[in-house]
Amino acid sequence: EDIVSSVEQWEESILKDIAKGWYLDGTGANGELNAATDWLETVLHPWAQKAREELDSYRRWKAGTIASSLPPVVSINTSVPDIYAKCLQLLREADANGAWPDTSAQRQLVMLSTPTGETQTINLTAARMAAKTNNSESRSCAYSFKEGEGGASGSFSVGIMPDRSSQPKGNLQFPQLVRAAFELERAP
Repeated sequence: EDIVSSVEQWEESILKDIAKGWYLDGTGANGELNAATDWLETVLHPWAQKAREELDSYRRWKAGTIASSLPPVVSINTSVPDIYAKCLQLLREADANGAWPDTSAQRQLVMLSTPTGETQTINLTAARMAAKTNNSESRSCAYSFKEGEGGASGSFSVGIMPDRSSQPKGNLQFPQLVRAAFELERAP
């Protein structure tokens, strides 16, 4: 109880000090605090103006003003070089028919990422628990879960491992993809 009382007294003294700071510059002819008027003019109003401009810009973009000035999507070449076509087709088929395997909880921990310039907001234990929980659910494609929650990247491996090492499970599940991947690897 003494601690709570002490904290309340401390909070009250802080608020009084802040109030004194606002009153130091006095009041204007209209009775408003000069410090508040100054803050409104130098901080809040410029910020609000910039926010309004950004919002207006977003609204114009959303309405198509900016989008219509971009080249049409059809102008982008969507063809795939023949050398990649077979692998890409097999990967797309695995996703479309639901054969794309779940990402294991252990692998999901390795794949957990954060946007550039940000810090990780979830600890690895929490990520692992989320991955374990979500991997038990059924899903229709590789992108059913958010990254860090047991999916999104839908990672699996194919390839040949050295002697005495376990071969990737993807080799049995996607033998044609293994062959196509090695053909792609050998291509000049």
